Amino acid sequence: TPTFQGVMGGPVVVDANDGAGHPALIMASQRVLSNDGAAFNELPGQPASGLASDYVWTWYDMQSAGARNWVLVANPNDPGGAQIYYKIFIGGTQVAQGGPIAPGNNVTPTFPGTMNGPVEVKTYSDAGFTTSANSIASQRSIFGPSFEEVPGQGTLSSDYRWTWYDQAEGPGVTNWVLVANPNSAPVSYQIKIHGSVPPGGSGTLAPGARVIPTFPGKMGGPVEVTSTGGPVMASQRVLWNGYFNEVLGQ
Repeated sequence: TPTFQGVMGGPVVVDANDGAGHPALIMASQRVLSNDGAAFNELPGQPASGLASDYVWTWYDMQSAGARNWVLVANPNDPGGAQIYYKIFIGGTQVAQGGPIAPGNNVTPTFPGTMNGPVEVKTYSDAGFTTSANSIASQRSIFGPSFEEVPGQGTLSSDYRWTWYDQAEGPGVTNWVLVANPNSAPVSYQIKIHGSVPPGGSGTLAPGARVIPTFPGKMGGPVEVTSTGGPVMASQRVLWNGYFNEVLGQ
């Protein structure tokens, strides 16, 4: 469980072998204590085989009081490898493009005053933005006392699940179920909590649109988001007595 005092940057790569030069399977994650130990976050490593050229998230927020939100894009290629270029979209509108990002380097832009979704990062091998190239991307957020990192989702689904939903614990708890449509055509969606669809738990999403419903008084699980007409992106965001957490659908 090493730490590297004084180091800040990315990407971070963990390689493993069996001592004879053959790749070896491992489990790897990063654990972060921030705000003088008041906030904790853990992020699993993403296997190299799972890297993509197109990542999405449900939401971006650098408008709420106390919120800071970075979109991180890194070039995972080894030194001497290819450089990459990127475009970033929020709510269907392109908000940034740039590059090149050299092998082993990154960009960490923010978009002050913006709150919208979905968020999409696309990466390319050329300055003309015509040929896709793999990258690694995540969002890092500071919200009040909390620190959170959410990996970009490269493979979308029409069926997501979580174990639990809770907006019954009192005024200090808010639980959103976010559903975003990154497709070029409308999709229909449905949210189930403990096997039933609550009021406001279904509808149609236009291309590039999203919904962020809450269900006051509800507590239970499992939670399921399904879609027809195309895959969607889904996550749950929770504020718990001032602390923030986001969990992607599985």
